[in-house]
Amino acid sequence: MSKNRNYTLEALRIACMCLITIIHFFSYSDILNSNLNNSFRVGFSILFSLSRCSVNIFFIISGFFLCKKDFSLNRIIKVYSQMLFASILSFVICVLLNIKEVDYLDLLKTIMPLLTNHYWFISVYIIVVIFSPAINLLIEKEEYVRIRKGILVGGGILTLYITLNPFIIGNTMIGGDHSLLWALFCYFIGGCISKYGINVKKEKLVAAFLAALFALAIIKFYKVDIILSMYSFDFESNSSILPFLMSVSLFGLLIQRKERIGEQSNIYKKIIFILAQVSLFVYLIQENELFREYVWKDLSGTLNPQLAIYELCKIIILLYLGAILYGILYNILKKFILYILKGLKKYGKD
Repeated sequence: MSKNRNYTLEALRIACMCLITIIHFFSYSDILNSNLNNSFRVGFSILFSLSRCSVNIFFIISGFFLCKKDFSLNRIIKVYSQMLFASILSFVICVLLNIKEVDYLDLLKTIMPLLTNHYWFISVYIIVVIFSPAINLLIEKEEYVRIRKGILVGGGILTLYITLNPFIIGNTMIGGDHSLLWALFCYFIGGCISKYGINVKKEKLVAAFLAALFALAIIKFYKVDIILSMYSFDFESNSSILPFLMSVSLFGLLIQRKERIGEQSNIYKKIIFILAQVSLFVYLIQENELFREYVWKDLSGTLNPQLAIYELCKIIILLYLGAILYGILYNILKKFILYILKGLKKYGKD
């Protein structure tokens, strides 16, 4: 474990992966449309709203760290190899345990997950990493200060445009949950915060976060989102104004935190380190098309709030246990392949 590792942001990465799981929880269950009492509806509405900032924060964290580093093809190879390994292992498990009937299309998606858009987040992330040297240049060079300000203003206008424009429907390159342009902008935000800091008082960041969180929760609680969706107004996607405000303000608060999470305990550091290292596998398992229905099958018809909370907690725990297993197997295979390649290289010299 690196002494310079920021365990606060690693813990944030873990929390965001749990929140992404919660996004899927609300996608695959109908709990918010059931007859909940007010206390449960308030809790679920807040939880739903909080989860909407998770994907943005992942890209902000990437920009925060990668803006200080040179471009490395190994970074793409590592992510792609983890994705390919998880995809193949999930396919094998599905076949062996007969979780789902598989066909040639499933096999094709398993072998070529990126080309078949099997994992949208990985596809977007790799493109962001490819463009990162150009973005880092804009962040680093002093003479590009006007361009940086223009991008920041443009991003603010873009999120308002996406939120209030009735003609942007669903996921597009500009808006929605899977927007490449928005992911690049979030990376840029993270890089600017890393380079120049965030000169906003803690109290204002707290106010911005709570205002955005409760505004979105109120929209969800009173089902205003149903009315807004009739006019194609978008207040929930990653690129809309309220999730964006939550993402930046929450990230800014943690960056300004003087005492970092886990700094006083080696046990916490080890736990955070292990869970952060396997967080990508949590996503790769639950978003695998062969596993997706199986993961959420116990929630599909659940309208009981207590049971839904229990099932959600169980799924998150099982996903992380599965991710740890995937991580162990991945590292064993990686070491074995490197050992073979080292032996072949030595044999070639002889």
